[in-house]
Amino acid sequence: LYTKKQMYATSIVNYTIHSKRAVIINDATKDSHFSKDPFIQQSSAKSILCLPLLRRDRLVSVLYL
Repeated sequence: LYTKKQMYATSIVNYTIHSKRAVIINDATKDSHFSKDPFIQQSSAKSILCLPLLRRDRLVSVLYL
């Protein structure tokens, strides 16, 4: 049985898409807003940067590092 492994924190990407605001986190495991995201809990991700890429105030893409 193949299970798809989550490659990013969906809660952070969704927040960035809806708010059009950047998210910069030094230690995601200790962040009060996003620490419960399954990706963060499973991967023990630390630093995360998520930026909205806008053109004329419209979301074009999201950069997630």
